[in-house]
Amino acid sequence: MTFLTLLFGQAALHKAGDVRRFSGYVADYGVVAPALALPVTWLLVVAEGAAMGLTLTPATSASGLMLMGALLALYGGAMLLALRHGKRHIDCGCGGATQPLSRLLVVRNAVLLALAGLAALTGGQPVAPLNLAVAILSGLVLWLGYQLLDQLLRLHSLRAQLSPDSVTP
Repeated sequence: MTFLTLLFGQAALHKAGDVRRFSGYVADYGVVAPALALPVTWLLVVAEGAAMGLTLTPATSASGLMLMGALLALYGGAMLLALRHGKRHIDCGCGGATQPLSRLLVVRNAVLLALAGLAALTGGQPVAPLNLAVAILSGLVLWLGYQLLDQLLRLHSLRAQLSPDSVTP
């Protein structure tokens, strides 16, 4: 749960840091009318922040994890739709450097969705302080590993842009 909380906190801060730019990514997907891209972007920022905030207390953590799962399913579905419509060169809007849509990103979101579902099903149980400390530390390590994997995906996308014949994203 620590991992997902950190991930959603990072995502919300990234989107809130440049809402207009992110609304351009939302518009590029073609799922909402261009006039609605900015309000939808604000809605996503608030939903991600709320999901993160809900996971911080045991009484609401399952709700936060379910909201995270819903957002991940929404993002994955939007990516699949865009890919099916041939929009492989738009930025995913995942945060940081430009990263074009790919099947790998859809798989990544599916894994994150499964993780959120598993955490929601197993959460809410009393935890000993030592176990809690280990869980938090493990979540932090997992988040750092995710950051590394994310950079590898970005490099893969960059390589594909430089030599499209040698890499299939």
